[in-house]
Amino acid sequence: MNHNKSIFIVGSLILLPFLFNSCSESDSDVSGCTDSHACNYNSEATVSDGSCNFICLTDTEKSRVISFVETAVTFIDNYGQDSAFTSFEDTSGAFIDDELYIFVWDSTATVLSHGFQPNLIGTNVYNLQDNHGKYFVQELMSIALGSEGKGWGWYYWDDPITQTIRKKFTYVQLHNGIVVASGTYK
Repeated sequence: MNHNKSIFIVGSLILLPFLFNSCSESDSDVSGCTDSHACNYNSEATVSDGSCNFICLTDTEKSRVISFVETAVTFIDNYGQDSAFTSFEDTSGAFIDDELYIFVWDSTATVLSHGFQPNLIGTNVYNLQDNHGKYFVQELMSIALGSEGKGWGWYYWDDPITQTIRKKFTYVQLHNGIVVASGTYK
């Protein structure tokens, strides 16, 4: 046998396991968002890359909701809680804008005012779940009581315009010990 052929055969046998290992399952993994509730869910992804985005709103949509909440906060400061809450609950007033309405909780998640469901006023909603079992009030309270005192959360809720359960994106803001919030649907 030719000496060069022997070296080639022996070298090939040594490399063979490395060639098979390089075609392992991990090479076929697809990185992406694997959570079906996320806006950027990738049904082909097999490995989560941490890129999931749950707030599926444009900057314009976000600005609309944030401005609505900030207007409510200013109204509370200018007119007091009692007048503000009365205005928030007026279904033909300035604090109902299509699907947007203001709701307010105290620091324990007891409803102080609600523009869409006034029957909830006085009810503690801390353990309320959406129809997927998500404790969304707890999440929103955590955001509001967190270091920034404001932010976004999402859950499934009844859209007052379409009368259907849809994904709701809610902005909460802590103000003088109360949580002022509003959200939109997609």
